[in-house]
Amino acid sequence: MVLIAVFIIVNVSLLFVPPDTSDHEYSTIQRVNDPSIWNDLNFIVETLAGDEIKILDHFEEEGYPKLVILSFMAEWCKNCNYEASFLGNIYRSWHNKGLEMLVIAEYSEPGKFELFVKRHSLPMPWYLGQVRLKDREKRESTMHYRLRSVLMDKRGWGTPFHILIAGGDGSKVYFVNGEFRESDLLFFLNEHLVETATTQD
Repeated sequence: MVLIAVFIIVNVSLLFVPPDTSDHEYSTIQRVNDPSIWNDLNFIVETLAGDEIKILDHFEEEGYPKLVILSFMAEWCKNCNYEASFLGNIYRSWHNKGLEMLVIAEYSEPGKFELFVKRHSLPMPWYLGQVRLKDREKRESTMHYRLRSVLMDKRGWGTPFHILIAGGDGSKVYFVNGEFRESDLLFFLNEHLVETATTQD
């Protein structure tokens, strides 16, 4: 009888084995401690039409939303492919609450990245970064590489990589060296985008 009970417990426990996350690059949301990084965040990107713009100029002129997320991605990056559809859904759910998200295609050919955007139904604006190919020598000349170096990201190509700017405040900049943990991001969004109702006696 005891053996049967042990057999049932062991077999039931097998049904609740946590999913294997070894193939992911989950990382926590961390605050940037170096305020000088703010000077590097308004970097140059290129539109599909070939125009060069500074990525934050629109917000500098029109005002910042409650939260801006800059997401560096590459179409060949498996972790970007894991995360892309999730981020598209986050954008759809939170955009009207004050979230803006801009995707930067780094180390990717424009046509291939456009297919990536269509495959994952990404609704947010996206731009071309500084390097179109997976070129190790040119990689170190990019702002993406510079930002990662300052933030001690030791990964090879370093995608996905996210910068979060709360309220356009240079003292409230955060980063994620990898994929967002869903629970962390939802907590962060609730903390920064949901208005706290106050009652007066």
